[in-house]
Amino acid sequence: MRTATVTRSRYQRYAKTIRTQQVIILVLLLLLALSVFLPRASKVDAHEMTLPEPAPEVVIATVEPTAEVTPEPCPITQDEIVMLAKTLYAESNVLSWRGDQFGVSYKARQAAVAWIALNRYDAGQFGDTLAAVLSAPYQFAYSPETEVTTEMLDLASDVVSRWWAEKQGESDIGRTLPADYYFFHGDGRENYFRKDYLDSGVYWNWSLADPYQ
Repeated sequence: MRTATVTRSRYQRYAKTIRTQQVIILVLLLLLALSVFLPRASKVDAHEMTLPEPAPEVVIATVEPTAEVTPEPCPITQDEIVMLAKTLYAESNVLSWRGDQFGVSYKARQAAVAWIALNRYDAGQFGDTLAAVLSAPYQFAYSPETEVTTEMLDLASDVVSRWWAEKQGESDIGRTLPADYYFFHGDGRENYFRKDYLDSGVYWNWSLADPYQ
């Protein structure tokens, strides 16, 4: 009996020792596994944290070049401006009245002759060009031999410039005569401007602002 008891006790101690060793081995294996995998996971995490964020996509808008707009040239030529200056000299420079009879300057009343010519050009029934309007028989006192003065040339250029600005859409360009006046006559002292061919005795009253005062 004693021998059996001793043998059983030894077996139990041996089994206990084996289990302890097994536990130690399992713990060592677990520690070994952690030592292998944890650094790798840390490295992966650190790498992922230091990756730069992708730059936002930059969209470059394509701007089409703007076509250059060439201003439309004035249809009145320099030769026609000279013709207009000669007409102004013949029709208005010889007038003896130089006062402020109608509340506007003498220059404004001179310019009205140029506006008559340009109004006729715009109407289209008095000539296709300003030269044709000015040289039409029995209409204006234009003559190629008429003197060209600096004063009349400047005034003719000024009126044409105002007329062309109006054509380009500008307003209040300094007309001295409305666009629907096509006729006038003179008495040796003043010119009288009217809308109709027949003289009804109703003339322009000079109610527009004088651009030359």
